[in-house]
Amino acid sequence: MFCVAEEKNRFYTKDNTSFCSWRLLIRHYYLILISILLLNTFLWSMCISSGQADSQLARRDKAFSINFRDNKYGWIVGDNGLALRTEDGGGSWQRVSMSEDYTFNDVYFVGKKGWIVGGGGVILHTDDSGITWSTQSATGGGPPTLEISTGADRTCPVVEPSSALRQTLMKVFFIDQDKGITVGADGTILRTEDGGINWINVSPNLLEILPAELIDRGVTSVNLYDVLFLNETSGWVVGDWGTILCTADEGKTWKVSHIGHFPPLFSISFKNLKEGWTVGQNGFALKTDNGGDTWTKFSIDTENSLYRIQVKEDYGVIVGDQAITFESNDGGKTWRSINSNLQPPYPWFVDVCLLPSNSARIVTVGKGIIKDTKIGSNQ
Repeated sequence: MFCVAEEKNRFYTKDNTSFCSWRLLIRHYYLILISILLLNTFLWSMCISSGQADSQLARRDKAFSINFRDNKYGWIVGDNGLALRTEDGGGSWQRVSMSEDYTFNDVYFVGKKGWIVGGGGVILHTDDSGITWSTQSATGGGPPTLEISTGADRTCPVVEPSSALRQTLMKVFFIDQDKGITVGADGTILRTEDGGINWINVSPNLLEILPAELIDRGVTSVNLYDVLFLNETSGWVVGDWGTILCTADEGKTWKVSHIGHFPPLFSISFKNLKEGWTVGQNGFALKTDNGGDTWTKFSIDTENSLYRIQVKEDYGVIVGDQAITFESNDGGKTWRSINSNLQPPYPWFVDVCLLPSNSARIVTVGKGIIKDTKIGSNQ
């Protein structure tokens, strides 16, 4: 048996009646082990960070929504009561202790006033930038104000959902600090004109708008996933079965732009009153050039589900499963895949925010990740 070593720690054969320096072997073993551990740590950090000022969530965290009211102040919400806030444009994120009993699906701010919606019909409202939150309901009123502290040693009382509504709410949008819409499961559409003091159910009668062939197949309801207003009067909603609804009266009534024969649509975006896009399951995507009178398919080179699209002037971004990200630099005419700079296993991206005031940054959230990217850095 032979052992090999450097001159100063020479090994000899048994035939030379010497011994192998096991101390050196053990030292080499530990050096190799430490190297492997450091390499694994590096690979894991690369898995959740792109080197572009990414802020990290825990691996188990699921972030569902991000919203910035300006270049500095933003919120993230998600599963199991996940809530984070930033006051430095995403340079750092501070966890806010809230109830873990509910899923928060969306957050939206107008000035200091904000709203969170989620599972069980929960609607939370703040008028002081998130220092305190109170619950709202479809019939008005609600439990007392809930004091929320951002300190690590403080917790928030359990959030009670509104007593009048139990359907999961998926998205919320406010035109101003008074007028807003929230949408969710079973075709639910709620509208408020007083900042959420009173929420009125304006859900359409689905049996009147669903195609006969869907009803014959037993479909009696659709889930709605996104809502968007282009101005004070014109708004859009998308959901299951390729559902696209529109309103021209501030959300008081809704009519069908399209429904049936298409996969679920998860997000919709318009850059003006005429040009719009919507994306959904398995890479399905539609566009309109005439304000929704007609919708046609447009090509996205993926079969992954697409969860969010944002188009602002000439720049657009789409995110989805497997950290898929597409961008457009010509106002949505063409789309190209951009490298996420992540290592497998890839997280899903469920929401993306184009920061206001042309700051040339997008912030993406998903499973275990907050990704901050400078627009144009992947050219």
